[in-house]
Amino acid sequence: NPRELFVDRLGTIFVAADGSHRVMRWPEEATQGTVIVGTSRRGRKANQLACPWAFSFDQHGNIYVLDHNNYRVQRFSLSDGSSSFTTKENWIYPGNDMGKATIQTTYAKCRAECFKDERCKAFSWNQETRSCSLKSTIGNGGEYDPNAQSGYREEDDSELVMKENWVYPGNDLGEATNQSTYAACRIQCFKEEQCKAFSWNNKTYICSLKSSIGIGGQPDPNFQSGFREEDDSEFVMKENWMYPGNDLGKATTQTTYEKCRAECSEDEQCKAFSWNRKTRSCSLKSTIGSGGEYDPNAQSGYREEDDSEFVMKENWMYPGNDLGKATIQTTYEKCRAECSEDEQCKAFSWNRKTRSCSLKSTIGSGGEYDPNAQSGYREEDDSELVMKGNWIYPGNDLGEATNQSTYAACRIQCFKEEQCKAFSWNRKTDSCSLKSSIDSAGEYDPNADSGHRGGKRE
Repeated sequence: NPRELFVDRLGTIFVAADGSHRVMRWPEEATQGTVIVGTSRRGRKANQLACPWAFSFDQHGNIYVLDHNNYRVQRFSLSDGSSSFTTKENWIYPGNDMGKATIQTTYAKCRAECFKDERCKAFSWNQETRSCSLKSTIGNGGEYDPNAQSGYREEDDSELVMKENWVYPGNDLGEATNQSTYAACRIQCFKEEQCKAFSWNNKTYICSLKSSIGIGGQPDPNFQSGFREEDDSEFVMKENWMYPGNDLGKATTQTTYEKCRAECSEDEQCKAFSWNRKTRSCSLKSTIGSGGEYDPNAQSGYREEDDSEFVMKENWMYPGNDLGKATIQTTYEKCRAECSEDEQCKAFSWNRKTRSCSLKSTIGSGGEYDPNAQSGYREEDDSELVMKGNWIYPGNDLGEATNQSTYAACRIQCFKEEQCKAFSWNRKTDSCSLKSSIDSAGEYDPNADSGHRGGKRE
């Protein structure tokens, strides 16, 4: 799901991939791209992204990424590879050297050396000798060394997601083997196309490859496991959850959660499913209805596309700004569908008790808590100006501050002014200050809410 594309003067293509949470680069005539920011896993770590929407460059070799679902803008250096590697302290990767080691005075310089060579997947740097060794692979996963620092490219470990203290029982692909490390077991799974997961015992060194994650696995302090991300990519899994009603025909019996998911995947009408661990009952759903409910015996999943246009807010309502009279809709989804069909509708609120569905022209002041309500708003309605709570941007004012009764009203003032790149609003004084720049990055202020533009590069 590419969000933004940029081609530089050398013909290099840069793409912000919203769905895979990374920014990639393709040199001219390249047949394969390279990850330059992020990983294939969504996350909040400093080197991870969650739905990157836009990016920009400066003259110093830095890239600035609008990390949309983490509500932040991040800066990464493209000159030293800091965005592409995960650091491991007191760790070394023995063997698999790419030529002779060189002398580098710092870890960062060793990392930059690896970054320049696309074949280099990892490196180890010794703090005492300053020796820098580039590696073609992390091999068996490395070992402890108090004098070493190492790093590896995130994409080298992205296809198999690790689960600590976890085991996947059953669904074995052939006999288990002995592997000295978790990494060595992972490599066995990686080389086998049928392998969708694996479990490695850190006491016995037994490595078991799996055709499926079965019922999802269980805690075990003696195991480390991993599963392929592609194994769960189309659906979002919800543990201990069920979606009542909205069945597509009669339930079937499926021995695993994955088989139930596969059944749903094959039916275009199926938007969600629920599977019961005890009865093995698999129920396909035309919709997630009211959002489902807790069930300790159930696992459910829903298609991500089923909720893509709107952002859901549980126990929340948007008062006022109604588009006509409220209607009665039996589910949250039907209310959402009604909003989706009306271009003027930017948000909606649905009441679980009364089934009242109110379409909104705007989210107004941002809404308020209501335990009986579910609301949603179009991502586009709030995408151009990214909010930062308890934050202020001092200086760089565009004219005098005005009084605005709500954060939303202040945001609208900025939205209407092309020169406005950011704004700060004070809850106590209602003062609204429009800004020409956020070059100082701002500072904490418990009385302020701010926003900055996060749209396309100019």
